[in-house]
Amino acid sequence: MKQLKCQFPLRNYEIVAILTEKINVVDVKRWVYKTVNTLQSSKGWEVCAASLGKRKLAYEIEYCKTGHYIQIYFSSIPHYLAYFLETLKDDPDVLKYILVRRPRNNKRGH
Repeated sequence: MKQLKCQFPLRNYEIVAILTEKINVVDVKRWVYKTVNTLQSSKGWEVCAASLGKRKLAYEIEYCKTGHYIQIYFSSIPHYLAYFLETLKDDPDVLKYILVRRPRNNKRGH
């Protein structure tokens, strides 16, 4: 029997975002909730978010010396990432972010 390939493969991703020091912990939680909902509306599955806390930055970004680090694991079809990344770029609370594609066999369980 011939095995069919999926036209749109589901891939695993990880995002680490640094939020500005000017927002408080409650606003960080709101941002995470809003971002997870945006991801899910952008065809994101298996979303798992964690706050890594407020840390000192290696160098100043937009006059900020510290930032709130947020780590988000999710699965998505690559085609749908563009809209989500545009929302991160336009968000005034996000100083920097990085998107990394994770391998399929992740032993960490995320």
